[in-house]
Amino acid sequence: MNSTTTHISMPTSEHTVGYRIGAVSKLSGVPVSTLRVWEQRYAAFQPHKSKGQHRLYTPLDLERAGLLKRLNQMGHSISHVARLDHSQLQALVQQTPLATVGNMPSTVTPRSMIRIGVVGDALATQLRGKAFAQKWAQLLPHTGLHLAWQVHGFGAGPSEWPLATPQTELLDGVCVQLQNLHPEHTKALLAWATNSSTPIGLTYQYARTADQQALTQAGIELYREPISPAELAQKLADQLGPILAKRSSQDPNSLVQPPIALAPPRRYNDATLASVAQISGNVWCECPKHVAELTSQLAAFEQYSQSCQQLATQDPADAELHRYLLHISGQARAWFETALERIALHEGIALPTHPEN
Repeated sequence: MNSTTTHISMPTSEHTVGYRIGAVSKLSGVPVSTLRVWEQRYAAFQPHKSKGQHRLYTPLDLERAGLLKRLNQMGHSISHVARLDHSQLQALVQQTPLATVGNMPSTVTPRSMIRIGVVGDALATQLRGKAFAQKWAQLLPHTGLHLAWQVHGFGAGPSEWPLATPQTELLDGVCVQLQNLHPEHTKALLAWATNSSTPIGLTYQYARTADQQALTQAGIELYREPISPAELAQKLADQLGPILAKRSSQDPNSLVQPPIALAPPRRYNDATLASVAQISGNVWCECPKHVAELTSQLAAFEQYSQSCQQLATQDPADAELHRYLLHISGQARAWFETALERIALHEGIALPTHPEN
C-alpha cells in the first residue's frame, strides 16, 4: 500500500448525520483549535447544525481535514489551499512529491521547506547537484529546497510555462532558465510578474539592456550565466530565504512553523529578580516590580516547557509544540530582561548578574 495514501472509515449507519468537531479532530489528527481557525478564518468547512444546535461535519469535511493536514505538512500554506474544492485538494496531494534537492540534513522538515518551480533541464540538474546542496546547507542549514515541478528543455516556450496558475501561486518561487532572452520571453515574464505574487528568478546568457531593465523593474531577479552552483545557491538564498519568516507571519495558524532562533541564556536568577521586585523606585506605577515578576514567570514557564518536551518521547507532534513554546518563552524572557536593564538604568539600580548554571 502507498504510504502516502490516507484511508478514513466513514459511518455507514443511515441514522448518522455528521461528526462533532471532537470526532473530526480525533479521526483526522488535526487539533480542535486548528479546525476552528481553518473554518472561521479560511472557510475550509461548512458544517450544519443539529436540532440541539451542535455543529456537525460531513464525511467530506472529515476527508478535507485530512487532505489539508497532508498538504500543510508538505509545506503548503493553509491560506492558499483552504478554499480549493475536494478534487483540487486530492490532485494537489498527488502532484506534490516529497523530494528535496541534494542530501538535505535530517533537521529539514516540511515546515522548513521552500518550494520552487523550474523551467529548464540544465538548471534543474544544477539545483539537484552536490555542490549546490552543500552551499545551500551552509547558507540556510535548516531549510530544504523542494522542486515541486519542472518544465523540460530550453525549447519550452512561454506557451508551455504555467503562468500565474493556482499551481504556481502555491509555490514560494519560480526559476526560469533561458539561453537567449527574446521579446516574447520578456513579454511573458512581465505578464507573469504582474499577475502573480510568486517571486521569479531568471538565468540567462544574452539579453538586450532594455529587456534586462524592464524585468528588473518588475521585480524579477536576473542571474547572468555562466553561474556556479555556489553562486546560484547564494542568489536563491538571498531571494527566497526570508520567505519562511513571511509565511509564518501571514499564516500563524499553520500546523507547521519555520525554525525559531534559540533563546540566549538567563542573565538573572530568581534571587536577583526577587530582590529587584522589592526595591522601591521612583516609578510610581510599580512597573519595575511587575517586569521583574514577569521575567521570573517567563523563566519558570521556559523551564517547564523544556521538561514537557523531554517527557514527550512518544508523540513527536507534542514534542514539537513544546519545543516551540520553549523557544518562544525564552525569547520573551530575554526581551523582558532587556526591559529590566533599561528600568534599572533609569532608576539607578545596580543589577548583579547571577545566571543560572
